[in-house]
Amino acid sequence: GKMPLIPIGAAVSKCWRIPSWDRMIAPKPGTRARYVIGEVIEIPANLSRDELEVYRQKAQAALDDAQARAERLAAGDTTHEKPLLTLEQLRSQE
Repeated sequence: GKMPLIPIGAAVSKCWRIPSWDRMIAPKPGTRARYVIGEVIEIPANLSRDELEVYRQKAQAALDDAQARAERLAAGDTTHEKPLLTLEQLRSQE
C-alpha cells in the first residue's frame, strides 16, 4: 500500500515567539492566520534507501512551498494565489 503525506503550512501575521527549542508561536489577538494544504504525496511501501530519499526531497519541497505560501498569505500578499475558500465553501464541496 501507499502512505499519503499531506503537506500543510501555517502562519500568522502577528505573534509572540516562545523562547523554546521549536520557536513555538502564540498568535496575538486579532491576528490573521492562514493555513495552506498542499497536494497529497503518495509514498509507496518498501522503498529502497535511494528511492526513499527521492520522496523525502519531494516532501520537503512540498512542505517548504506550503509554508512559504501560508506566510505570504498571512502577510496579506495574495498576488499569486487562488482565491481563498471559507469553511462554508469547503463544507459545501464535500
